Amino acid sequence: MRRYVSRKTALLRRVLALAAVITLSVFLFADYKIKQYADIICKSHCSLIGENIINSAVADVLSQFDLSKTLCESDTGFCVDSAQVSKITASLVASLNTKIERDLESYVKVPLGAFTGISFFSGSGPDVRVDIYAVGSPQVELHHTFEEAGLNQTCFSLTAEISLTFAAVMPSQNITVNVSRSVPLVQKVIVGEVPQMYFTE
Repeated sequence: MRRYVSRKTALLRRVLALAAVITLSVFLFADYKIKQYADIICKSHCSLIGENIINSAVADVLSQFDLSKTLCESDTGFCVDSAQVSKITASLVASLNTKIERDLESYVKVPLGAFTGISFFSGSGPDVRVDIYAVGSPQVELHHTFEEAGLNQTCFSLTAEISLTFAAVMPSQNITVNVSRSVPLVQKVIVGEVPQMYFTE
């Protein structure tokens, strides 16, 4: 009888140990999946917020400046007005800061079911608060290029490289998200005098 009880106890212990391992495995897998989808969800929200802020700031600057004036003509040909470019850069940074302070939502609420990655549960469960903060200052750089665009033609382009950094803070983890965009501001074809050799053969 004593031996039978001992075997039964050993079997029970093995079942409990197996159940504990399975429970721990499920918990670790669920934690991994939640963090994985939390990263995706936070990056999606921050990217959307960043895109809206950048678009709005660029629209403001486009309405304030005649960007074609960044291209000027000198004795040696065409060049870029560096003073005008500096003004545009400063205005973009100021507009971005204003938009971030005024328009940035301090937090978003995401249903808990969305973190499972299962579409059936995406809209269910209590809301999880995700606080979103801007980190550092907006980074803005303006780049210009002159490229051959055909017979005695040159294409001038001015592009703004804009980068914003956000931090998404949740009870379980913090995620840093960088939102970068390359925004074309000006594209202009410069037509020069056609060389005479193309008129005679």
